[in-house]
Amino acid sequence: NFAMCLSPAVSPDARWILFDVTPPEGSNDSQILLMKADGQDARNLCDGLMPSWSSDGSQFACSRYEGGTGVWVMNLDGTPEYRIGDGWAAQWSPDGKSIAYTNDSSLRVFDVDSGKSREVLAKRAHPYTYIYPNMCWSPDSRRLAFKGRLPDRKEIAIVNMTGEPKLQTAYSTKSVMGSDLSWSPD
Repeated sequence: NFAMCLSPAVSPDARWILFDVTPPEGSNDSQILLMKADGQDARNLCDGLMPSWSSDGSQFACSRYEGGTGVWVMNLDGTPEYRIGDGWAAQWSPDGKSIAYTNDSSLRVFDVDSGKSREVLAKRAHPYTYIYPNMCWSPDSRRLAFKGRLPDRKEIAIVNMTGEPKLQTAYSTKSVMGSDLSWSPD
């Protein structure tokens, strides 16, 4: 019944997979499903897209259309815990302390302990006209890799998430490239 199945996220204990499915009607009706890592017992949890596990596997962050485009923290039974704010493409840090997300081409980070968000890269403080979803935290939770669009090319950039937000270009191309990123374990 679904046109697309995307954004798989494996739980920290590798026993479960969260993913989103989109019906032919479009992404406004997307759902987040949970299944065992062996592909059994898939069940619908909630409306949403792009799930990202908390480090202890007790919750997940996701993007939802409820109340406008927003970033949410959800319980594993699919009930909302709280809405972080306006934005998109939530990615929970490996240490469990932060959730990165985009908001109108700015890059923001939510501190889980304080419940406050801060802007890491303001919309006009970087050269990109668009920051793509599926950004990725470094294993030590200190840097974030993302794909950005420039008028004539696309780049993979890395930004420091602690201290001064130093921006570094890792790759630049005029060719088409996918948006999924992953760090090596080291």
